[in-house]
Amino acid sequence: MNKPFDNYALAYDAHFTNTSIGRLQRNRVWKHLNKFLSINTTLDILEINCGTGEDAIYMTEAGHQIIATDNSMEMIGVATEKAQQREFNKTPLFIQCSFEDLKVNFVGRQFDLVFSNFGGINCIPAQAIGKLMDDISHLLKPGANCVMVVMGKACVWENFYFLLKGKWKTAFRRKNKREVDAVVGEEVVKTWYYSPTIMKKIFTEKFDHIKTKPIGLYIPPSYLQPFFQKKKILLSFLNFLEGIFGGIPLFSNLADHYYIQFSRKECK
Repeated sequence: MNKPFDNYALAYDAHFTNTSIGRLQRNRVWKHLNKFLSINTTLDILEINCGTGEDAIYMTEAGHQIIATDNSMEMIGVATEKAQQREFNKTPLFIQCSFEDLKVNFVGRQFDLVFSNFGGINCIPAQAIGKLMDDISHLLKPGANCVMVVMGKACVWENFYFLLKGKWKTAFRRKNKREVDAVVGEEVVKTWYYSPTIMKKIFTEKFDHIKTKPIGLYIPPSYLQPFFQKKKILLSFLNFLEGIFGGIPLFSNLADHYYIQFSRKECK
C-alpha cells in the first residue's frame, strides 16, 4: 500500500513523541541514561530503531557521537529533517538499516553504547533477538553497555483499561506467546512481548545484567492521551508517583515499558 513519504513517521510523533504522556515516559528513560551519559567523555553510540530521532538528538546535544539507524526510510527522513533544524558540534548520522544488517553495515566498528528505545525489540520474534544479541556483542567494546526499553508481558494499565471496555482478549494480549497485532496510530504492527526474565535469559551468554527499571508504571500508555489531554493535574500526580515507585525493579514487568541495561562481558 503506497503512502505519502513520512506519513507514518509524522503520525508516530503525533500519537506518541509530541504527547504529554510520551514526553513523560521519554524523560524517565533519559533520567536513567543520564547516569552514564553525563560523564566527561564523548561516547560513541549506536542507536537502533531510532524512530524520528528524538533520542539521537538528545544524546548529540549532550556531547556524544551518534549513529542512529532505523529500518523505516520514513523515520530516517523525519529524523534527518529534525537534525537539520538544530546546530551541533557533531551532527548525528541517520542511516536506514534493519536489525539483520547491523553487523554487516558496521563491521569492524565497536561502540561504547548500543541503545534501543520504546519497543523496537518488540517488533521481532525471540529467535531474532538471539541473533541480535550476538550481533550487538560484536558491536560493543568489552564492558560497554547495551540499553533497551522493552514492552513487558503484564502491563497493569492495559489490563485495567481494556477490561473496563469489555475487551478481555485485548486486556491480556501481552500474555500471548505468539505475535499480536498492535495498533500504533493508524498502523497495525506485529508485536511480541518479553518479560525482563526472558531478556536476561537471552542475553546472559555474552552480557551481564546491570539493572531493570519500570517505565510507565503510573504514567499511562500513550493511547490514553485523549483521556488525559485536559487532566494535567492528574497526569502530574501520576508522574509524581512514578518518581517514587519507578525505581523499584520488582515492578518492571507491570509497567507499559521497562528499561533494561546489560554490560558486555569482558573477553577471556
